[in-house]
Amino acid sequence: MIDRLHHIGLAVPSIDEALGFFRDVMGTPVLADAPVGDGSTRAVMVGLGEHAIELMQPLRESSGLVSFLAAKGPSLHHVCFATDDIDAELARLQTAGVALLDRAARPSISGRIAFLDPRGMHGMLVQLVEPDPAFPTSDAPGIDHLATL
Repeated sequence: MIDRLHHIGLAVPSIDEALGFFRDVMGTPVLADAPVGDGSTRAVMVGLGEHAIELMQPLRESSGLVSFLAAKGPSLHHVCFATDDIDAELARLQTAGVALLDRAARPSISGRIAFLDPRGMHGMLVQLVEPDPAFPTSDAPGIDHLATL
């Protein structure tokens, strides 16, 4: 069951520069910092209560974020919802006719993830995560609401 917003993912050209705002100005703690996928992307999770913000920076030209940043600049990349059983959720969504980018979950910085196809999600890239129970959380205030232009 999808039960809550887990994090929002932001594509940035430099995580270190972005941390100047998120960590140093906003005071959000860094929960994790690691390469993801095939190692072509660096991800840093900063905590906001039970939610988080994932900052993502391409490390190599092979990263899909290179073309994303070229087209859109630093911006919202994806919204991630948590589920307690990602395999069952992917099967349920596929049965319901939802287009998936990932038919099987894969490991990532905060747990097992899979992406839904944005063409079926009104243009929004949606990620599901089955959080790793050992993934840290923050005592910082949570996300109140999201608005986009």
